[in-house]
Amino acid sequence: MASKGTYRWLSRCDGSIAVTALKYNFHREAGRILCRRLKYTTGFIKWQSGLAATIH
Repeated sequence: MASKGTYRWLSRCDGSIAVTALKYNFHREAGRILCRRLKYTTGFIKWQSGLAATIH
């Protein structure tokens, strides 16, 4: 078991790097999902409006 001082130092250095990497990966993935959803939604709205235009 490492001493509290060592652990604190490690968590302060590696922890911040790990958190930054996790945040970056999370935001990149979330951005990808949002982009896909946005494309899907806009495509669906376009399809619906096209369908509505043919019905009316």
